[in-house]
Amino acid sequence: MEGKTVNFKLNTGSEVNIIPQRIVRQVANTSQLNQPLTVHKWLQFVVVEDGTCRMPILGLPECICLNLVSCNFVCVYSIYQGDMSEDSLIVGKSVQPVAKPPRRVPLAFRDRLEGKLHELGTLGVIAKVDQPCGWVSNLTVVERSDNSLRLCLDPVKLNKAICREYQMIQTLEELSCQLNVALDEPSSQ
Repeated sequence: MEGKTVNFKLNTGSEVNIIPQRIVRQVANTSQLNQPLTVHKWLQFVVVEDGTCRMPILGLPECICLNLVSCNFVCVYSIYQGDMSEDSLIVGKSVQPVAKPPRRVPLAFRDRLEGKLHELGTLGVIAKVDQPCGWVSNLTVVERSDNSLRLCLDPVKLNKAICREYQMIQTLEELSCQLNVALDEPSSQ
């Protein structure tokens, strides 16, 4: 920045870029510390007070634009090593199960769909059911740009019947206190 080297933390969980006021003072010729800082016409930073951020942060969009990271989407079945049948959903006792009729699959997809279903069965992600069951959701098949198939379930009725578990979500204040405690602890180097 401005011909000076600044080290950034790459934070792919952040949608914005953040820079502390002290670093802005060191590298930029600006007195506008309470306004967003724009670098190279497209790279914009939120300037924060000293003490709230130790190191400047480069968010996901800019990390991708600068080719510092790449997005690789991993399917859950390639990383899941357990038995999928151990997971269960709790459905309301008064809810009547719904079996939706199957949707038609285009002829052009049928052979590839059979191969994909066999692959998912081999990996233990899905299991073949040979008898009638209460809940049946529609399968939608979509062709991706690389000609592979994407399989999507349409569990509208099931989603409405599921008894949800409610979790208390921490507030920003609670998280920032925990983060400050973690940052203040000496590292074990």
